[in-house]
Amino acid sequence: NNRTTTDVYKFAYANRGATPVATGTVQGRILNQYSMGEHQGNLRVATTIDATFVCGFFECQTVEEGRNAVYVLGQAADALNVLGSVENIAPRETIQSARFVGDRGYVVTFEQIDPLFTLDLADPTNPRVVGELEVPGFSTFIVPMGANHILTVGQYVPPPGQSGNWGVQLSIFDVTDFANPVQSAN
Repeated sequence: NNRTTTDVYKFAYANRGATPVATGTVQGRILNQYSMGEHQGNLRVATTIDATFVCGFFECQTVEEGRNAVYVLGQAADALNVLGSVENIAPRETIQSARFVGDRGYVVTFEQIDPLFTLDLADPTNPRVVGELEVPGFSTFIVPMGANHILTVGQYVPPPGQSGNWGVQLSIFDVTDFANPVQSAN
């Protein structure tokens, strides 16, 4: 039974030096630098919490399925505490890309299809998933294109049960209606 956590350290930079000022811990692992973002003094972190297994002599059994989460951390004295979280996003899938822009967050997970989740982060104590759109493949990079559009770069994967070639996929999503994202170009 192996549990993964990520330690987060906050530093103050001055006079060509860095001083640690706060630390915190979240469950799961961070994909890359885009899985974190600071806004109004709070740090948002998207993580994948891997499945846990118990293995016997001949086989392993899943004890807990993998899942994903977004945590909002705030500083109190020398600690980074979880102010709010959204957990159990896309069970059995892993985060392929994430991006935080202002009060909005985007997370893409993948198992066989690509769900794009939109997250409302305006209230740091109550972050929430507000929309979801499934498209074939997965996105590995999200780029904001103004307030209401995002560009994603990723991999096209034919839907389950269909044949076809894998290839690079560029998509533009209209998030004007944040609860109902739309793929506007592919």
